[in-house]
Amino acid sequence: MDANIEKTDNLTETPVVFISYSSKNKDIADVVVAKMEQHNIKCWYAPRDIRPGDQWVNAIKNALVKTGVFVLIYTEESNSSEQVKNEVALAFNEGKVIVPFKISDCDMDNELEYYLTRVHWLDAFNIPLEKSTDSLVEHVESLLENGKDISYKDNVELSKNNPQNKKKKSCAGLIVSLAAVLIAVILTAVVVFAGGLSIVLINVFGGSAKMMNKGLEYYNTRYLGEEDNKKAREYFEKAAKKGKEDAYYYLGKLYEREFDFKNAEKCYKTGIENGSSLSEYGLAYLYANGKDVPLDIEKANELVNDAMDKGCVEAYYLEGLLVQKGLSDKFENADAKEALEYYEKALECKDLQIKSMTYINMGDVYKKGVEGVEKDFDKSFDYYMKAIECYEANEGLGYFSIALLYLSCDEDLKADDYYRAALEYYEKAAEAGNLESMNRMGYMYEGGRGCIQDGEKAMEYYKKASENGNYYSLYNMGVLYEHGNDPLKKNTEKAYEYYKKASDLGYEKAMKAIGLMYCNGDYGLVDDEPDYNMALQWLKKAAENGNYDSYSELGDMYLNGMGVETDYLKAKEYYQMGCDKCNGASMNAMGYYYYKGYEGKPDYEEAMKWFKKASYNGSSTAKRNIGLMYENGEGVEQSYEEAEKWYLLSAEEDNQMAINTLAFMYYNGEKTGEPDNEAAYKWFKKGASLGNKTSMFMVGICYYDGRLPEGRDYEKAYYWFTKAAENGEKLAYGLLGEMSKEGRYLPKDIDKAKEYYRKGVELNDPSSCLNLGEIYYDEGNYEGAVECYKKVWEENMEAAYRLGMIYYEGIEGVVSVNYLSAKPYFKKVADMGMDDEEFWNRFGVILFETEDNEAAAKCFEKAFEFNHNPKAAYKTGINYFYMNDYENAAIWFGKALENGYDGNNDLKGTINEWVKDGMVIKPETLEYIAPWLEN
Repeated sequence: MDANIEKTDNLTETPVVFISYSSKNKDIADVVVAKMEQHNIKCWYAPRDIRPGDQWVNAIKNALVKTGVFVLIYTEESNSSEQVKNEVALAFNEGKVIVPFKISDCDMDNELEYYLTRVHWLDAFNIPLEKSTDSLVEHVESLLENGKDISYKDNVELSKNNPQNKKKKSCAGLIVSLAAVLIAVILTAVVVFAGGLSIVLINVFGGSAKMMNKGLEYYNTRYLGEEDNKKAREYFEKAAKKGKEDAYYYLGKLYEREFDFKNAEKCYKTGIENGSSLSEYGLAYLYANGKDVPLDIEKANELVNDAMDKGCVEAYYLEGLLVQKGLSDKFENADAKEALEYYEKALECKDLQIKSMTYINMGDVYKKGVEGVEKDFDKSFDYYMKAIECYEANEGLGYFSIALLYLSCDEDLKADDYYRAALEYYEKAAEAGNLESMNRMGYMYEGGRGCIQDGEKAMEYYKKASENGNYYSLYNMGVLYEHGNDPLKKNTEKAYEYYKKASDLGYEKAMKAIGLMYCNGDYGLVDDEPDYNMALQWLKKAAENGNYDSYSELGDMYLNGMGVETDYLKAKEYYQMGCDKCNGASMNAMGYYYYKGYEGKPDYEEAMKWFKKASYNGSSTAKRNIGLMYENGEGVEQSYEEAEKWYLLSAEEDNQMAINTLAFMYYNGEKTGEPDNEAAYKWFKKGASLGNKTSMFMVGICYYDGRLPEGRDYEKAYYWFTKAAENGEKLAYGLLGEMSKEGRYLPKDIDKAKEYYRKGVELNDPSSCLNLGEIYYDEGNYEGAVECYKKVWEENMEAAYRLGMIYYEGIEGVVSVNYLSAKPYFKKVADMGMDDEEFWNRFGVILFETEDNEAAAKCFEKAFEFNHNPKAAYKTGINYFYMNDYENAAIWFGKALENGYDGNNDLKGTINEWVKDGMVIKPETLEYIAPWLEN
């Protein structure tokens, strides 16, 4: 096919040069394209010029047809790239001018050498890239300026004078070439003039084995495009007709690629009927995942066991998955160590996709280090790379997994390095066609991981991902708007808009998000109340579309009576529906149901059973709950060691509640009795990296209190308090105010301190309310002080005490002494467990003056307990006297005397008088006061 190539003065939208390269050399390709387009030579290269929704292979073929010059960036990586070889072959067959731009001096692959032997080369190795690209541009410009049709013949002419390509042909080589031409002519003639005979030739030259091999060739292509799948299907159908029973398995897999699981099921069943153990594995995998077929773990186990017994190596992959998840009928619990043994056996399989996924799973096991397998970064990394090497179509997933591996690292001091590495691999994965990586890059900018936090930048990456067909990113755009992320402001209307777009594309998580917006009253209020009816509709829709987490949300609505009558059994019914789908969130909810005892009383044994099932099915919350039960000794023997183990498992899955629970365990020294400040700091920092405001605040506290080996660092404390405050942590304002007030890192500035405190007061931060109240009090702004204290007195002991003292002591000219007004504040302080002698004396006075003698006596008793103050004993006795309880009054007067009472009252005479008058008669009382009785 000829191509007309024209040199234009202005860069047009029509590309004239196709750039072929290995994705590992994108940096070089970027330089080449930039240089070309600076000289008004429009280029086409992937993935930039593949439109959203286009199949990769179709896009590449179309681009090759439209462009005239094919530039190959030849490197060691492109030399071994199957995709590059395919592109070169296509360019050769289309008669394109091929210009190899040689960056590396390495031995050429035989397949490439076949196509490039007689092509003019541009040697660029050992030459600066900038200079060599100039030569490339000049060469391409000279081709374009010819202004004529450039065909393969022209290409041959260009290479005549290239000494590098002058090779002598042997006699044998010439004979082979002539033979090849002759065979090609015969085959062409047969196809053209004898259609019926072509079938005979196929049968002669390509039996069932060849059909299978050809099918696998297309099945395993890099981009899994529509055309490749179509070709693969044609060959597998022919192979099936010729008796290749395993062809039905691959036909089923092709249907799975098209998300047609019903037809996949039919193919697997037909394959089983024809004796294919591989098809047994395929059907088992469908049943194990419940993809448009009933979830049936029992049937999956039965099929996979039979397939393994018949020697199906691929079945070991699924058995490994079942063992790892605790769903195998061979093991009672999940066992990653045993799973690895099955994965090792699966590596012998012929299905490259399964082999690659086996490597991915093995990498995941070593990344997490669970169930008897220690974490091993290097092993995990190597397995992910092997996944890429054995199946190029998984290059994107492999790099994506490596990015996640870096994110899983716990070495806090190197956290930023790991985040930057993760960003790098996300970018590699995105270049390889993994759209989720673009989405994750947005996530990284959203949280400031390995980069500066930037909501707008995050939105840019989410938009790129969505434009390429990733509806997860539409959901994430909704999340950004629902919660706001500087400089993006919270916008629930926009959030709903993006959630709706994602849900219209079938993303069930977005359906759940809309349901929760209605449920929480964040969208669509009706008479200022949440629209629970719409919430139910959306959550049901989400569950029906595969978001099985929504079953737990539906159950919660009935559990808590949200828009419906409270119905515990209905709640349990929804939880069970989720459990039937092996949904971890629903299993966790069922555990919580038994833990709280909604059917009468707590059933810790049943709760633990469900929490463990949930943990094996991916619920990090369940792992934390198991830790809590061990920490509290609920249904199990209390064990901080076991609690720590489960908290760690949950925290390693980025469960923020578990991260903080674990960090506070170390911070407070609950396990050993001594704080482990470095471990606490590490986990608080991990939580901070995930955007948790409490974690950010506590990182600041570690620096503020000097909990780390380097001691106090107010500058770093200020940084983290500021970050926590920006993320809505009210407690941070109190510390920022204190830093301004006391001149710690910040200049001493009372007005700036008041500014911080006011922001904290708006959020009901106790520290801010107390400190601002104190400043107002000292300034004589008593109304302002009272207002601050009243904001938090019901939850904060100190605020309640200060309010009580204002009325207890009075403020001259402003507030009169008023024990009745002071009483509720002092009672709140007492209920909170104040441990102060003076307080109990004062509260006793208030109660005595308000004629509550029984309560007053109890207060003075508490005051006496501190240091046996005789006045407290005397006051206790007085209150019993007013209650006409002479027995207790006599005992407390005796205690006052015993501890050196020196008041004006004659307690000894009073006791004797009561005995004489028969008002004190109990033997135990008389025995106690005997030292003060007259004979």
